[in-house]
Amino acid sequence: RLYGRANIWTESARQTMCWTLIKVDSVDETIAQSRIGADMARKIEGEQSVLLARYLDLLGSSYWMKAELDSAEQYATEACAMFKQLTGSVPNDIQNDLTLVWRSKGKFEEAEKSFRQLYENNRIAVGEFHPQTLLFAENLATTFEQQRKYDEAEKWYEIAYQGRLKVLGPQHPFTQYTEKCLQWVRKQSLSSESIK
Repeated sequence: RLYGRANIWTESARQTMCWTLIKVDSVDETIAQSRIGADMARKIEGEQSVLLARYLDLLGSSYWMKAELDSAEQYATEACAMFKQLTGSVPNDIQNDLTLVWRSKGKFEEAEKSFRQLYENNRIAVGEFHPQTLLFAENLATTFEQQRKYDEAEKWYEIAYQGRLKVLGPQHPFTQYTEKCLQWVRKQSLSSESIK
């Protein structure tokens, strides 16, 4: 009401609403609102803008949640390319979203490389115990786990677990979740060794 429809502040508010919708699993509504937002972003700022790139990322994440992986990859790739063209780099959260799609599609080589890079970049920028750094360690661990590379998965779950234990404590749900993942891959690793 204050700024009108074709306004950057209105679209920033819509984008915040979309991120809230996706977090509560209202995926179809997120897609509908993101499409409207992307159209408005084009009207306001043209075919290349950070606002539009963020809407493309939202669409990629939404289609990933619906397991429509080709669409997810298309939108996530467009978002990364647009950020690269506009700013010279891709934000960690945007790259992470594309990497999750790669992992879901079984593109493990690309996913491993990307998660390693995200982990290292974040570790250098904000430290080894930053929540996002630990998330990238866990994402890398899951990538190895899905390939049944249990020794590598154990190594990265251990990094994520020790970090969360230090920062969040043993009772935090994130710490407990990572501990369960770590215990599971250790069992799988031992089972693999016994079969050999």
